[in-house]
Amino acid sequence: MSVGGLSPSDFGDFYEEVYGYRPFDWQDRLARIVCESGRWPRYLDMPTASGKTSVIDIAVFHLALEGCRRGRKAPLRIAFVVDRRLVVDGAFEHAQALACKIAAGKGRITKLVAGALASFSPGGQLGVVRLRGGMPHETDWARTPSRPTVIVSTVDQVGSRLLFRGYGVSDSMRPVHAGLLGNDTLFLLDEAHTSRPFLDTLVRVSGMRGEWQEKEEHPIQCMFMSATLGTAPGKVFPPQGDMDGLLRGDAALSKRLGAHKHARLVEVSADGKVDAIVSAALDLAYPKKARKVHPPRSIGVVVNRVGLARRIYGELLGKARERDDKAEVHLLTGRARPIERDRVLGPKIDAIKPSNGGPKDAGPAAFYVATQCVEVGVDVDFDALVTQVAPLDSLRQRFGRLDRVGARSESDAVVVAGKDEVGKKEDDPIYGDRIPKAWAYLKKAARKGAVDFGVFHFPLRDGWEGAIAPRAQSATLMPAYVRMWSQTRPRPYPDPDPAVFLHGVGAKSADVQVVWRADITDEMLRAGGEIDLGRAGLAVCKPSQLEAISLPVWIVKRWLEGQGAWLPLGDLEGAGAEGEAGVGATQAPCALLWRGFKSGETGPVTAGQVRPGDTIVVPATRGGCDRYGWDERSEIDVEDIGMEAGLIHRHLLTFRFGGPYLSQACPDAKDAIERMSVDLVDEYPSVILDALSATGGIPEAWSRVLKAIKDSSGGGPRYGGATVETTSAEGGQTAIAGIQIKLGRTQARRAIEAMYPCHPASRTPATGEDGQGSSTTDEEAEGGRSGGTSRPLLADHCNGVARFAGEFCRRIGMDKNTSEDIVLAARLHDAGKAERRVQAFLHRKDPDDLGANDEVIAKSRGRDLGRSEYLRLMRVARLPIGYRHECWSVKMATSHPKFKNAHDGDLVKYAIGTHHGHGRPVFPAVVDPHAGSDCVKWSLDGEWMVASTDHGLGRIGSGWVDMCEGLYKKYGPWRLAHIEAIVRLADHCESRGEDYDV
Repeated sequence: MSVGGLSPSDFGDFYEEVYGYRPFDWQDRLARIVCESGRWPRYLDMPTASGKTSVIDIAVFHLALEGCRRGRKAPLRIAFVVDRRLVVDGAFEHAQALACKIAAGKGRITKLVAGALASFSPGGQLGVVRLRGGMPHETDWARTPSRPTVIVSTVDQVGSRLLFRGYGVSDSMRPVHAGLLGNDTLFLLDEAHTSRPFLDTLVRVSGMRGEWQEKEEHPIQCMFMSATLGTAPGKVFPPQGDMDGLLRGDAALSKRLGAHKHARLVEVSADGKVDAIVSAALDLAYPKKARKVHPPRSIGVVVNRVGLARRIYGELLGKARERDDKAEVHLLTGRARPIERDRVLGPKIDAIKPSNGGPKDAGPAAFYVATQCVEVGVDVDFDALVTQVAPLDSLRQRFGRLDRVGARSESDAVVVAGKDEVGKKEDDPIYGDRIPKAWAYLKKAARKGAVDFGVFHFPLRDGWEGAIAPRAQSATLMPAYVRMWSQTRPRPYPDPDPAVFLHGVGAKSADVQVVWRADITDEMLRAGGEIDLGRAGLAVCKPSQLEAISLPVWIVKRWLEGQGAWLPLGDLEGAGAEGEAGVGATQAPCALLWRGFKSGETGPVTAGQVRPGDTIVVPATRGGCDRYGWDERSEIDVEDIGMEAGLIHRHLLTFRFGGPYLSQACPDAKDAIERMSVDLVDEYPSVILDALSATGGIPEAWSRVLKAIKDSSGGGPRYGGATVETTSAEGGQTAIAGIQIKLGRTQARRAIEAMYPCHPASRTPATGEDGQGSSTTDEEAEGGRSGGTSRPLLADHCNGVARFAGEFCRRIGMDKNTSEDIVLAARLHDAGKAERRVQAFLHRKDPDDLGANDEVIAKSRGRDLGRSEYLRLMRVARLPIGYRHECWSVKMATSHPKFKNAHDGDLVKYAIGTHHGHGRPVFPAVVDPHAGSDCVKWSLDGEWMVASTDHGLGRIGSGWVDMCEGLYKKYGPWRLAHIEAIVRLADHCESRGEDYDV
């Protein structure tokens, strides 16, 4: 089979063009199977260090091979899912590098792949997305339904979206995310043995889709990967009996897996655990006897708790420096802010990336103290390893980071067990009774007190199944649950918690994202009521997940309550709570819940009001975080890194004036900064930037980035064009003004490189954290472009949306009848805006003042309205609060001459009525005193539509709910949401003025 010049046999050349070396034999063989059959095996059973992340490359190549053709089997979206934050980061960088190479297209095969992918989304490269904790407006991966996208995510983030309850996603956008993920998506679940409940949920979702559809369109596919699958029902690659040949027959892979990793077993008292681990690490780094190979220079130290890792880090830092003042000690956990981890540890992690250059040269020793975050998929290569005892599968994963490419062939390690961990009655909060069983197994298998953890040498004997980490009991996903979740607006009561279907029975819900900001104070929060987001600095510089730490909700609540006990915190997603009870009942607001600038839910909350999946902002003076991440004992002010996050995430460089932020960031330049008043910032932004750049005492990185931006303006506006946003606080209090510099891709990459030379974003095409640039929400689409001057005609807007919808359907490969219904719905979706009062609102007039010369428009002109101005204009237009123009659009659509040609008229009405996320399945009940006093008339392309202003869709008995139920049974929840998403995203693209080849 050859499509567009590509054939399955080209994968090896494609891989070599991207990475500079040939794939392993198993990778090439799997690629041929997938490309020739169009299906993925259900399970991939390969040992650690065998390069499983390359399945992303195979999936992208498969999609390019099939291209935009009818009957395409290759899924459009590739979701690489794993429950380790650092693996999400590593796989994201892998996918970004792949996208970069494809975009560059320097080789013959990569050029063909780039051209094939462009057939889905002209002008756009392969989308790469990282989901680790959602925030409002960080949903750019969901901009268009036809773009090839690699989504790298934790189970919580992708799983909650699939089940219509996306953590951090608004109720309005949840069906869009579910519709995209539940159709045309390949789920690659890495280390599936640690995520059995989500594995079962994926299998159940896949089966439900087939039950709801006679002919399944755009199905989801799943492949579950693990080095410790155990018994795996279904098709497994490689087939039983072929594993040994594939591994030993590949010289490079056999070198990796055949390396010897001798681990000495040490049992100590509970109090001696820290000393034993520190001593073992020092002994490995500074051996008393001469060795045949170079002494280890990178020593991994892996433990089971964040707190224990910090204690060992502190002890090791002092003692290692006593041995060698050039020795390095680093702390690595998943409970850290991504930007700081890249800034502090990025270069150090790069130094221990695997290489084929042989043993490392002698030099200062470097110790890497880490938690379970390095167990799975993290691409690092230690020369020696000390680990706290853990279940067998966890230990084997940790040893996968030791001599990862087999360069040393012989490595030493130590496994340390405290007597408090390995007693017969010990029961660990995370691992249960498996640690004692694992220790007993190792002692029985040991020879002369040591065990060889090399892949080809580890002894697998009877009883090993009882010594691996406990698997959470899966919950059975019933259709009734999916039916309730699919009701997104309004949500039903009760609303089942999806956590048990992601992490198993007894699992706790998703983490909370915690952001620290200098401009928010405890006084603001304690005052209660509505916080002026201008004074808080959030109107100028919105929070980003790049500046957030993901923490269990019970930890966050206890910390906010001031219960400062040193809490035992692991580093596993969805792990059970340790000491969850005891949260107090303090009623004073202590954090700001962030749901987006326009959301009425954004505001102060108490500890008891914090919910799983929330993003909260706390004062930087609260402490709780240092350069290495979460440290609840720290009382030092936390660095506000909102500016850096905005630069990397959104390509916006924002300097805030008038609040505590600059004084905290530049304590030595406090007097000079205070003279830069808010008024001057508003009137003379470039002058202020010059003054700031010339001020002594600002961070050196700021000076570099300002110079880089100014030098790169190319003769255009200075600083690349500075856009100033100001906010004013009520009551005459000083507002925070911001100079916000919008950067293009090249400028952003140059600025990031100037600020963080080693940051991955400075080495790859500049992208947002969750995609390319900023996204459009339903509210923004309805309100028009912020700051725009054009007022598009309603007819032009509707026809534009129809063009986008038709093009999306063609590129996706939607069937002809459904495509025609989608295009019809897109063309008529905004007909209700022709209602006289809506036009008065958009024109900013009284309805009686509208004249024949006032054109029927789709959007208003000017900036987004504040809440008070919005309410005033609604009163002037005599519109009821909560009205929905979609309801009038539904009624008008049925009178359009072409509506009678619809293949499924109910589907057309549904797509129109839900195009802003309402009516799923009930519209807001609104009292409209003027309903029925007039009618709505409008001509679209010479064809008239008419409807009464008393649409009645908000009433019980309107038939809308019954119609939705019928469509649900006919199409199923995910396909129905997919159809809805196409119309809504077409509307967003047209509202943004997207430059798209249609």
